Amino acid sequence: MLCPASVLLLGLAPLPLDDTLFVDLDATLIPGQNGSSPRVLAADGARVFFEAGQSPYSNLYVTDGTAAGTVQLTSQTIAITDGVLLPGGDFVFGVGFPAAELWRSDGTPAGTGALSTGLLSAPEDLVAFGGQVWFRANTPGEGYELWRSDGTAVGTQVFQTFNPGLASGVQAVFAGDAHLYLHGGDSSQGTFGLWATDGVQPATFLHAWNSVSAFDSFKKTAAVAGRVVFDVVGSAADRGWWASDGTSGGTIQLESTAITAWTASAGGKLYFAGGPTGARLRVTDGTLAGTAQVNTQTSAGGQQVTFTPGVEVGGKLAYGGVFPGAGTELCTTDGATVDLLADVVPGSAPSSPDGLTLSGGKLFFVTGADPSGQQLWSSAPDGSGAAQVSSLATGEFGEGFGDLPRLWPTATGVVFVYADFLKGEEVFTSDGLSTDVLLNIGADEIEAVSSDPRFLTRLGGHVYFAARDAVAGDELWRTDGTTEGTELVVEVNPGAGGSTPNSMVAIGDRIVFSAYRPDTGFELWSTAGDQASTELLVDIAPGPTSSYPAYFVRSGDRLYFIARSNDVQQLWYTDGTTAGTAKAFDLYSTASPTFIAPRLARLGDRLLVLADLGQGLGIEPCSTDGTLAGTQVLADISSGALSTPVPELVVAGSQAFFSVSSITVGQALYRTDGTPAGTLALTDSVVGPFQPDLLTAVGDELAFRAQGTGIFDEAWLTDGTAAGTGLLVDPASGQEAGVPQQFQVSGGVLFFTASTPSIATAELWTYEPTSGQVTQAFASTVWGSGPSLRQMWAPSDDGRVLFSFNAGDGTGIEPWTSDGTPAGTQLVADIADGFGDSEPTVGARIGSTVLFSAGEPEHGIELHAVSTADVGGWAVTEVGEGCAGISASPRLGGAGAPVLGSSFDLVVDGGEPASLALLFFGTAFAGPAPLGTCGVLVSGPTYLATVATDATGSGALPLAIPADPALIEATVWFQSLAVGIGGPFLGLGATSNALEVVVGP
Repeated sequence: MLCPASVLLLGLAPLPLDDTLFVDLDATLIPGQNGSSPRVLAADGARVFFEAGQSPYSNLYVTDGTAAGTVQLTSQTIAITDGVLLPGGDFVFGVGFPAAELWRSDGTPAGTGALSTGLLSAPEDLVAFGGQVWFRANTPGEGYELWRSDGTAVGTQVFQTFNPGLASGVQAVFAGDAHLYLHGGDSSQGTFGLWATDGVQPATFLHAWNSVSAFDSFKKTAAVAGRVVFDVVGSAADRGWWASDGTSGGTIQLESTAITAWTASAGGKLYFAGGPTGARLRVTDGTLAGTAQVNTQTSAGGQQVTFTPGVEVGGKLAYGGVFPGAGTELCTTDGATVDLLADVVPGSAPSSPDGLTLSGGKLFFVTGADPSGQQLWSSAPDGSGAAQVSSLATGEFGEGFGDLPRLWPTATGVVFVYADFLKGEEVFTSDGLSTDVLLNIGADEIEAVSSDPRFLTRLGGHVYFAARDAVAGDELWRTDGTTEGTELVVEVNPGAGGSTPNSMVAIGDRIVFSAYRPDTGFELWSTAGDQASTELLVDIAPGPTSSYPAYFVRSGDRLYFIARSNDVQQLWYTDGTTAGTAKAFDLYSTASPTFIAPRLARLGDRLLVLADLGQGLGIEPCSTDGTLAGTQVLADISSGALSTPVPELVVAGSQAFFSVSSITVGQALYRTDGTPAGTLALTDSVVGPFQPDLLTAVGDELAFRAQGTGIFDEAWLTDGTAAGTGLLVDPASGQEAGVPQQFQVSGGVLFFTASTPSIATAELWTYEPTSGQVTQAFASTVWGSGPSLRQMWAPSDDGRVLFSFNAGDGTGIEPWTSDGTPAGTQLVADIADGFGDSEPTVGARIGSTVLFSAGEPEHGIELHAVSTADVGGWAVTEVGEGCAGISASPRLGGAGAPVLGSSFDLVVDGGEPASLALLFFGTAFAGPAPLGTCGVLVSGPTYLATVATDATGSGALPLAIPADPALIEATVWFQSLAVGIGGPFLGLGATSNALEVVVGP
C-alpha cells in the first residue's frame, strides 16, 4: 500500500480558476487597443441607435448625446446585422444570434424584443418604405426572398417569392419615394436583375445587367423628383450611377464610372460624387438631361471632392472640395456655382474637411488641420468662427476617426465613433464646445503585448516552448511547472529579432528543434536546457539559405526528419548530437511543376515516406529501412511518371492509412501494412466515401471525415477493409453526428466534435472501440456555436479532453473539459472575463499542472495553467528512457486509473525472465539521461518493493490508493531496476524509464 504521508509531500495546490495566468513573459502594455467597437445603426437627428460590445456579439444602445440619456436596451448579447427607423421613431433591426429574428425597439428596454422567429438567417438590407420595414430573409427550405413588417409579429411575413426553393431570389433591397426596389429574380427565367413594387402590387421586372456585385452595389441611394438614384458595381458596361422611376423605360444609366462615392440632397436637388480615379461632383434630377457637372471657375470634369457626403445648409450643399488657391476646404454650391464657405487653413494648404453634419445651429466637421491629426471642428452654418473642438489622441495604430469620418446629429450636438489612445474605440459626444467619451463600455484601457507561447513540448521535468519578449525576441524557453522555474533557455539569434524556434521534439536528454539565425537560415539545433549545451547540429542548406527541418519521427535511437537543400527533399536522422546527425538519402526534387509536400511516419521497424526512386514512377508512397537500397515503392498510384500528393499519413497499430489526391484515382483513402502487397485503396473517386481528411488513429482503426451520399461531410470509421468501413453512428438510435470538426483520442476513447448542418450548433461525440458504442456527449442549442468548438487535446491519457468553446452564455471562447458524459462536460475557466475570447490552444502537462496558451486584455496571449483536478483528471506518464539490459530494455508502465479509493498497478515489462525487479519512488524527477545510458531518473529514490518477473520478464505491483481527498493532485515518481547480474547499471541490471503518476479524484 502506498504511504499517504509520502504522497502528501508531493502535491501541488489547486490553481484558482478565477486566475489561471501562469506567467506573463512580456509585460509590455499598449494603450488604446481595447474598446467596445461601437457601430452606429440609425439616427433621426434627436436619437442615435448603436451597438457596442465584443465582436461578433454586442448590446443595443440608444443615446440623445448625453450620458444620462444613453440607455442599454438589450440585457443579452446579440449579433445585429442592420436596422432602420420607422416614421414613428421605432427602430427595427435584424438579429443573427442567439437566434435569427427580426427585432423592434421603441427606445426603452421594456419595448425592445423579437418580432419574428423561425428564420434561418438574420434579416438583411432593412429599409423603410410606405410606413413599413422591408428586408430580405430566409427560412428552412427557402432562400432569401422579399419580406415586410408593420412592426408586429403577425404583420411580419413574406411579401413575394422570386425564386422558389433553396436558391435565393433577392440579393439586395433599397427604397425610393414612390417605389421599393430589389435586385434578384430567377436567372433560369431570364428575370434576374432590378425589380420594383409600389408596396401593394407584386414587383415587376425592370432591367437585367451583364454582371453586378449585389454585395457592393445599392449602398448610396437617394430619391429625387419621384426617381431613385443608385450606385452599381459590376462590369464596365454596368457600373456607375443609375436612376429609375419604377418603370423599365425609366431605368437608365446616368454615368458610367468606376468610383461611386456618395449622394446627398440639398435645396430639392440631388448631388452625387464619383469618377474614374476620384470623387467628382455632379447634380441631377434623376434624368440624363438634368444631370450636370458641378465645377469651380477653374475645374473641369466636375469639382474634386472628399469621399464623405455633404450636408444641406441654407438650401445649398456644404461639403469638402478643392477650391482654387485654397486647397481642399469647406465649399458650398447651389448646383450652378461653387463658393468657398471657409478657408480653415488659410492659404493653399488643405484642411480636407470630412463628415459634415449640421446640428443645433452649428456645422460640425473633421479635419486634419491640427498637427496632432484629425480632430473635430465646428463653425457657424455660414462657415464663420471655425474652431477646433477636440484634442483627442489616436490609438497605437492611428485609427482615430478612421478613413471615412462620420458624425451623427443629436438634440445636443453630435456623437461619433473614435479610437482613443487610452479608452480604445468608443462612442464620443460633443456640443461644439467640448468633446468627451459618451460611454466607456469597453472598460479595458490597455492592450498587453503577447509573448504568444507555442509548440509546448515536454522533456523530463520541463516543458519547452517558443515565446517572445521585448528584449530577446522570439526564442526558446522552458518551465518546470512553477513561475520561478520558468526561464529563457538560449538566444540562438541574439538581440530582439529572435530565432523563431519551431518543430520541437525530445530525444534522450535533449530537445531538437528548428531555429533561425541570419548566417544559417532555419536549420537543426539541439539543447540540453542551457546556453552551454545548445548547438547547431548541421547546416543542411549551407549559408543563409534555410533547409526548414520538419516532420520528425522517432525510430529506435534515431530521430528521422525531412529537410530541403538545393531543391531536393532529403531524409536525415539525428540522435541529438552533431556526430550522430547525417543524411540518409535524397527523396525527390522540389523543382517539379507540381508541389508535393513531404510525409514521414514509422510503421513497425520501417519508415513510410514519399520518394522518387528514379524508376519512372514519379513521387509515390514508399517504405524504407532508412537506406536508399532498403527503400521500395508501395504503389504506383498515379501511374507512370505522374506524382501522387499525400495530404495525410497516419499509423494505426500495425497498419497505416494515407489520403491521396491523384489525377488517376481522385481523392482517395489507402491502407498499407508496409508492403506493396498489403497496400490497397479503400475509397476512390468512384467508390465512396469521398474527400477523406482528418485521419485519426483509434487503436488499430482509423476515424476520418468524408462525404458520403449526401451533401455534408460525415464521421467514418475503418478497420482497414472495405467491409469494415462505415459511418460512426449511434447503434441504438441510428443518430449521426453533424459535420465533424476534429478528432482526439484519450484513454482509448475517440472524442470528436461536430457542427450541425444549417444552424451550425456544436456537438461533442465519443466512440468506445471495445463496445463499439457511439454516444453524443454534449449538444449545444446555440445557433452558430459549432465553429467555436475547436483546439481539442488530451493533457493526459485519462479519458478526458480539453477544448475551446463558446457556449453562448456570455463567457466567449474559453477552455472546456469533458469525460464523454453530459455532466462531465463543463467550463474550466472564464479567462477573458465576460464576452471576451481567450481562445486557448493546445498545450502540455507537467505534474498536476496543465499548461496552455490563452489571451486576455490585461496580459495578452501568455501561458496559463489549471490543475489536473480542475479538469477532473489524473495522469500516468512514461518519462525519459531506460537502458538495454542483458535480454531487453526494461519499461515501467501503469495499469488502471490512479484515483481515490482504487487499486493501481505498476507494471514492469522487458525485465530479465524469471528474475526480480526492484521498484523505487521519489519526490521529483532528477533529469533525463543521455540517449542509451542507464540513469537514475527519480530524485532521492526510496525503495518501495520487489516484484518477481515471469518467463517473459514481466511483473506487476498493485498499489491501493486511499480515499483521502488530500491526495488529489499528489504527484509521485517511480522507476524500476530489472535485476540481471552483469547488466550495464553497476553490474546489477538495467534501469527503466521513469513513471510520473498524478492522483485524480
